Amino acid sequence: MPRHHMDSLASVPLPQEANVISSILTEFGHFSGHRVNIQKSQIYFSPNTNPATIVAICSYFTIAQTSTLGKADISVWNDTWVPSLGPLRPWLLSWSRAVASLTFDDLLQNDRQWNVNRLSVLLLPEAIPFFIGIPPTFEDACDALSWNSTSTGIFSVASAYAHFLESVWEAIDPKWSWVWSLVVTSHIRMFIWLILKQHLMTNEEHCRRGLSSYASCPCCGCVSESIIHILRNCSPTRALWHSIIPQECQASFFTAPLESWVVSNIRDKLVLGDSSTPWACFFPTLLWQLWKRRNDFFFTDIYLPLVEVYKIALTWAKHFAEINVVDWSHAASMVTYLQWKPPAPGWVCLNVDSSISPTTELWSVFVGLQVARSSGVDRLIVQSDRSHAIKLLLNFPQHGHRMPLVRAIGLLRHGSWHVDFQWIPRELNMVADCLSKLPSPPQFSLLVTTDITELARPFLDRDREGPPYSRHSRGVS
Repeated sequence: MPRHHMDSLASVPLPQEANVISSILTEFGHFSGHRVNIQKSQIYFSPNTNPATIVAICSYFTIAQTSTLGKADISVWNDTWVPSLGPLRPWLLSWSRAVASLTFDDLLQNDRQWNVNRLSVLLLPEAIPFFIGIPPTFEDACDALSWNSTSTGIFSVASAYAHFLESVWEAIDPKWSWVWSLVVTSHIRMFIWLILKQHLMTNEEHCRRGLSSYASCPCCGCVSESIIHILRNCSPTRALWHSIIPQECQASFFTAPLESWVVSNIRDKLVLGDSSTPWACFFPTLLWQLWKRRNDFFFTDIYLPLVEVYKIALTWAKHFAEINVVDWSHAASMVTYLQWKPPAPGWVCLNVDSSISPTTELWSVFVGLQVARSSGVDRLIVQSDRSHAIKLLLNFPQHGHRMPLVRAIGLLRHGSWHVDFQWIPRELNMVADCLSKLPSPPQFSLLVTTDITELARPFLDRDREGPPYSRHSRGVS
C-alpha cells in the first residue's frame, strides 16, 4: 500500500482504534520499506471487540475480517505463545514427525480443556503448570487474565512472594530448629541466629564493609577481631573458657570452626559442672553476655570483669531452666504430641509437598499417582499438609472439576485400585517438606532412590523412632 495513501487515511476522522491501526501501519511501512496491500490483507478482532467498532474499522479501511489469527497455522512447538517458556520445542520429552504435526485441538479434551494426561506424555512436568494457567480460547469467550502460580488462576500476594523468592530459598537445615527451640529468651535466640549467619558487626566486618580501617581487637590487640575471636579466642575470654571446660574436652572445643562450635554446644545435653544448669541454656547465654561486654567497652570504655559476666550468665541460665519446667499433669490440654505412623499392612504411603504453589502440589500428586500405578501399587494413601489441595481432591464433583489437573487426578484415582487422600500436620510431613526445598536439578528427571539426603535424615529418623513433635495450645485445663 503506498505511503501517501496511508497518510490520507490517517487524516480522515476515524474511531480511536482505527487511528491506532493507521499509525502502526504507517510506522511499519516507513521503517521496513514494505508496502501493505489492503486488498490482500485481513484483520482479526478479539471475541470481546464491540461489533460497531468492527464494522467501522473494516468500512474505513475496506479490509476484510477474519475469524482466525493469520491462517490458524501457529505452531504449537515453534512459536512463542506461552510467554514464561518461549517456544515449547526445548521442553518436549522427544521429537518426532507425529509430534510436530500436532495442533492445539489435539491437546484438548472433548470439553475443550487441556488434556493433562497427553501433555504429561509430551512435555517435561515442570512446563505443565504454565498450561494450566492459560485457559483455552473460544470464539464466544472474553479476554481474561490468569495467574499460573495458583491453582485457581487468581493472583495472590502469597503466591507472588513464593514465585519471586523460590530461587533464593535455602534447603531446610535442622540447625535452625535447634536454634529456635533453645530454652532462652527470644533476643538470645536471635543473637545465636546472627552468629550462624555471620552477621555480627565486628571490627573485621566494619573494615570489610568500608566503614572503618581499624580491624584489630581493642582488648588483646589481635590484628583481626572476628566473631570467633570475640566469643572464644580473645586472650581474657579464652582464659574464662579454660576455667569452665573440662581438660579432656578443651582440644576439640578450641579448634572447632565457628558453625560446628556453636551448633555442637547448643545441642549438648550435659549440665554445667556440678550444677543442674543445662549446658544448652548456659552456653548461648554466656555468648550473649560476652558480646554485650564487648559492646559496653566499645561504646562506653567500660569492661565488666569476666568473673561478673560468668555470674550473670549462670544466674540467667538457671532462671531459664527453672521456668521451662512444666507440670503437664495439671496442664494436659496445653500440649498435643504428634508422631507419624506408617500405613496399615498392604498399603503404601505417598507424602507430597511443594515449596512453590498449590498447583505444583497437585502436580506432584499426579506424578506420584502415575509412579505408584506403574509400580503395581493397589492401595495408596496420599498425605499432604496443604489443606487446600486435599480439599480440592476430596470434594471432587461428579460432573468433573473445572481444573484440568484436578480432573486428571480424579480420573487416575478411579480404577482397579484404591486411593485415599489425607491431610496431615506439617510436623508429620517434614521429610517431604525438606526434599521439596532442595535445589532443583538443571533439567527435570524422575529420580527413584533408596538413599536419603543428609538434610532429611534427622526428620526421617524422628518419624521412625521419635520423639514425637509437640504442639502447645494457649488453653489451661
